[in-house]
Amino acid sequence: MATQVVNTTFQFKRGLAEAWQRLNPVLAAGEPGWTLDTHVLKIGDGKTTWNNLDAITGVEINENEIQEAVNAYLDAHPVNVKTDPTL
Repeated sequence: MATQVVNTTFQFKRGLAEAWQRLNPVLAAGEPGWTLDTHVLKIGDGKTTWNNLDAITGVEINENEIQEAVNAYLDAHPVNVKTDPTL
């Protein structure tokens, strides 16, 4: 089987903490949300509102730490997401 390289962009939904709290959205399963001012990372499950999601927090979080946190969260909270291989 040939190896296929797929170029993608992974972008976090982001905003200020006040806006997240006021809007209180439901993030899709596996969708990350990031507060720009308080450095809070939350990962959606497709049903829980922002204000009720567990947070992954830190004052200084670099890209590797974010990836590790996302992986740890997804390992602890598996989601069943159907993907389209043609995307």
